[in-house]
Amino acid sequence: MKDNYYHILGLDNFASKEEIKKAYRTLAKQYHPDKKPGNPDLEEQFKRINKAYQVLSDPVKKQQFDYQLLSPQISTAPRYTARKSYYSTERRRYTPTAWMYGKIFIILFIMAVILIPLTLLYQSSVRAYDEGMEAYENGDAYEALSYFNRAIMMFGGRSEEASIKGAEISYYELNNHKQALYFANRGLEYAENPHKVASLYYLKALSFKGLQNYNDSKLFFHKADSLHYSEDSIQLQLGLLNGFSLDNYEEGEQNFDYLIRQNIKLETAWFGKGWCLQNQGQFEQAINCYSEVITINKDNSLAWFYRGMNHITLSDSASACHDFKQSLALGYQKAESSFIYHCTKEDPKNEN
Repeated sequence: MKDNYYHILGLDNFASKEEIKKAYRTLAKQYHPDKKPGNPDLEEQFKRINKAYQVLSDPVKKQQFDYQLLSPQISTAPRYTARKSYYSTERRRYTPTAWMYGKIFIILFIMAVILIPLTLLYQSSVRAYDEGMEAYENGDAYEALSYFNRAIMMFGGRSEEASIKGAEISYYELNNHKQALYFANRGLEYAENPHKVASLYYLKALSFKGLQNYNDSKLFFHKADSLHYSEDSIQLQLGLLNGFSLDNYEEGEQNFDYLIRQNIKLETAWFGKGWCLQNQGQFEQAINCYSEVITINKDNSLAWFYRGMNHITLSDSASACHDFKQSLALGYQKAESSFIYHCTKEDPKNEN
């Protein structure tokens, strides 16, 4: 290992995060380049301190570095001495019972060599996963991710669950799409259960979407769909991708139509369909969709606004002005400029 980041910070291996933070603050003040501008040695030491802190302050990177420290060192080749004497070539004779016991012993020995490490790894994975869930329930998401990563590295009984939970926490709670993608990819290396593979594909697709890699996101949503992941969730995500990111409005309309057939009161589906229709120039149908949204939720300021924009396209200023005013009253500030431009030169907030 080229650098021991703990030793750079003047710490023992596997120091706690409080010790790491304290050591970094002290050294950063001591070696800050501003103390002696132009001193290359000081600048180089400051860079090494920063690099060490970047690794050790990140729970996942720290876990990986700690794992490297625990890896066994490569031993030197054994030395053999010359045989001093030759053994007899006379063949020993064993009874059938001795042969049987010998075979049993060899089989048991091989099983022990294989099964004991696997059992230990399995139990370590289970324990790390359980500790991660406990940390998560106690509100420490970062500590939970560290345990989940350890559970995956043990190749044991909770690798799949740890990967899924790590990806979910990273995406939904921490909004860290790169880390969510890391956990999803690690899980796919070991997952065999089709339902869990489907969940990991779905989380991977969400991560790509968060990273604005929309084509790969769409690909993995389809993979999750092929393994019978929740059809409603897949169609919603594909509709949002097609309608709002990829400009595939016809496909998006089909996705939202599916959702409306499943649940006619689904506000998001009606809004998405209206958006796809207006971008295809079907303004009257778009107005009908936004009207459905308003029927379901009269406080949806965006539906009022976009229904007004479609009314303007159809030269229905009276209806448009009514919709802009309602949207502004619900707090959508963009509606104010549209109301002033299309309806009046006065501030609509001053009207009774």
